Amino acid sequence: MLYSENPRVHYDKPQLAEVICQLRFPAILSIGAREPVDFQEAVRGMFPRYTAKEEQPAAKITGLSRSGQAREGFDEALPISRLDETLPQTRNLIMALPSTPETRHILNRARIALLPPGAYVVNVGRGTAIQQEPLAEALNAGRLGGAALDVTEPEPLPPDHPLWGARNILITPHVSGNMTLGYTCDRNVELFCRDLENYAAGRPLNGLVDRARGY
Repeated sequence: MLYSENPRVHYDKPQLAEVICQLRFPAILSIGAREPVDFQEAVRGMFPRYTAKEEQPAAKITGLSRSGQAREGFDEALPISRLDETLPQTRNLIMALPSTPETRHILNRARIALLPPGAYVVNVGRGTAIQQEPLAEALNAGRLGGAALDVTEPEPLPPDHPLWGARNILITPHVSGNMTLGYTCDRNVELFCRDLENYAAGRPLNGLVDRARGY
């Protein structure tokens, strides 16, 4: 899994992780089965490490980030500099990256070729992270097992974009966070008011953005 990392950026991590997972795992399974998959059944049947403690986890989860620091929920954490050596062992690649100059087309033609045959790609971050034309080519050639894209470049995709006709692909309209407009507005106001109180009291702020990193 590729994910953004900035301890100064605040967001509702537990809820965001849960709702995005509701797209990631069923998306992978649905593409392979070519039919809708019940999330709860999928987790119980194929990802038991999330529902019961076992000596042997059902799947190894490796997270790659800028620092490579260990994070809860990952079996292994690596720096992004080791991406190329990790991709050949990656059955399911899940991307949750911001859009920055460093992440633009981080999954390019060369790296798509590094993925093992039958691998799946899921992107719930930003569409700019994937070079989409070679992704469509790899899907149509049957080299990749499938892809689920909640984000694209641009959004929405033009009607004649090659991804629309690609094999084994699921495209959703930037909804993996399951955050409705009403919830988003309320949550934004809540976060602003909380930091306004922190600012007035001279306390550290939660919602800081690192302008150098871009998120």
